[in-house]
This record gives sequence, structure tokens and C-alpha cells, in this order.
Amino acid sequence: MNLRMYLRIPTFVDHFFFTALFNLVSFIIANISLFDNEWIKAYYMNLSFTMGVCCTFKTLPFLNVTLVFMFIIVTFSAGSTFMSISTWIFNLKKAPDVSVTKWSRICVLFNILTSLLTIFVLIYFGLSFAGSMFRKLMKGFFSLSTCYWLLIPIVILNSLSIFCIASKTSLLPR
Repeated sequence: MNLRMYLRIPTFVDHFFFTALFNLVSFIIANISLFDNEWIKAYYMNLSFTMGVCCTFKTLPFLNVTLVFMFIIVTFSAGSTFMSISTWIFNLKKAPDVSVTKWSRICVLFNILTSLLTIFVLIYFGLSFAGSMFRKLMKGFFSLSTCYWLLIPIVILNSLSIFCIASKTSLLPR
């Protein structure tokens, strides 16, 4: 059976193009002097690598390699959420006089939500690769191609929430 027809996802060339494009955009954004924040730069390099791995593993039919990459990406998503929350709490304890605005709370909650959505989509994708029983159980919920196209905007929204936290509040180190 043709793997590409079964998954209904783009070819390796498309994956390579999207990965290269996203890496370029991430690199440019991370180095804009307006957002001269080492934490943001580290996050974007992390995000760029994550998207590169994400686009690459879909071309690999080997289950064990796929699951290893899946755990790497889930770890990165969970790690970004943890970094966001811990940095926020650390700065609040360090500078209790900092006013916590409603906007900053919304940004952090949005970051957590998009990270959890990323993890959910990736786990669903991984389990769909893992066995036919899960595919039959979840049939009709949404397809693997939908997972793939949902993942890109969710991760981009997640990164935008980090921008909002860093640029609109004084809770992250500059």
C-alpha cells in the first residue's frame, strides 16, 4: 500500500520546503533587534528544530524512529510551557512589586493551551502510526492529514503567545 496515499500528506519535497521556510522565518524573527531577548531566541531555535523534526519524521515509515521523534517533540512542547510558567513565577517572586496584568495572564494561559493542543495532536498522530486498532477506534474523529495541517498553526500560535508574554509584560528577563 502506498504510504503517501494512505496518509494523504505531502511528499518529502513539500516537507523539506515547509521545514526550510519555517526555519528561515524563525531565524529572522529570533534575531530582530526589537525582541532582543535571549530567552526568545532560545525558544525560537527550539521551535525551529522541533518543526524540522516534525516535518521529517512523517516521511519515515519506521515505527520506532517515529515514536522516538514523537517523544522528542512532546518533550519540547511540554518544556516550553514549563519554561513559560516557571520564568513567570520566578520573576514574580523576585520582583513582587511587578503588576500582573490581565493581558499577561491571558498570554500565559494561551501558551499552556496551545502547548497542550500540540501534545494532543502529536500523541494522536503517533498512536495512529502505532496500531490499526487505534485507527479503527478513532475513525471519523479526524484524519491524519488534518492532524498534520492542524499542527502547524497551533505551534505558530504557541510561539506568538511567547512573543506576547515577552513583549507586552515585564515578567520575562530582557
